[in-house]
Formats: sequence, structure tokens, C-alpha cells
Amino acid sequence: MRWFVVAAAILFGGWRTTASSQPVTTYEADDVLRQYAATLQSGGHGVIRDASELPYPKEVIRIVLQHAIKVSKEDKQTLEMLKSAYVALADFQRLTKEERDALAVLEEGALSGLSTAEQAERISQAGKIYAPVVARYRAELDDIGKELGLSPRPPASPARPSGGR
Repeated sequence: MRWFVVAAAILFGGWRTTASSQPVTTYEADDVLRQYAATLQSGGHGVIRDASELPYPKEVIRIVLQHAIKVSKEDKQTLEMLKSAYVALADFQRLTKEERDALAVLEEGALSGLSTAEQAERISQAGKIYAPVVARYRAELDDIGKELGLSPRPPASPARPSGGR
């Protein structure tokens, strides 16, 4: 039932969510897409980014993209851009402070002033924290790929915190 209400509301220019203790929130689909596109263009340090960087809740962006993909079947170029944006949504993971710190070590090399042994220990610790984040990212990427009918990914290679897909 929730999906129907949300989809119908998007069709009519936006959608509202309510909870007994929260005010009504309205989301305009065009604004959601525009701001999400700007977030994607702003880039990040690596593939995985903190979901807090998103301009709207991840679920709102997901629903708007799903709807936009359904109504854009005729325009192949737009459809491909929307699908790419949808796949990129997996890049945004809800991260704890510990996970953000680990990503900083792995992506930005936040190791200056440490001995080689200390750097190795920090990288090892960060890798242990980073592994579950990568697993969440890959699982979400696989789910989105299945939903869009994309070819399965090749077997996983060793995880790298930055670089391309």
C-alpha cells in the first residue's frame, strides 16, 4: 500500500510523508533529481560515500529514480542516465563515525607522522572496519543490478577504497 501512495503522489507533483509525531514533508521529484545529480557531480574521494552527503533521504531518491526510469522508457539517453544515477545510489552508505574514520585512513591516507609499523597497524584496523561497508555496498549494487536487469558483476576482486567500478 505504501508504494502505491508514494508512486501516486510522485505522479501528481511530489509526495508527502506523515507520522503522528512529525510534520508533513513534501518532496518535489524534479528537485530531488536535480539535487541528487548535483551531489553526484560534486564527486567524492572514493567509490563509497556517506549517505549523509545526500540532499534527500536515500529512500526518497530511490523512489523518485524508480518512477523516472519507468516513465522514461522512450528516451534511451535519459533512461541510461537515470539507470546510472540509480546504480550510483549504492555508493551512498550509512556510515558510523568509526567507518568514516576508517575510510579516511584508506582513502585519504590520514597517516602522516606515523611510523611504518603504526601505519601498517592503522591500515589493518581500518581494513577490518571497511570490509562490512564494502559487503553492504556490493549487496546493494547487486540488488539494484537485478532490479534493472543488468548483467551480474564478475567475481569480486580484492576491495579497494577508491577508484572506479
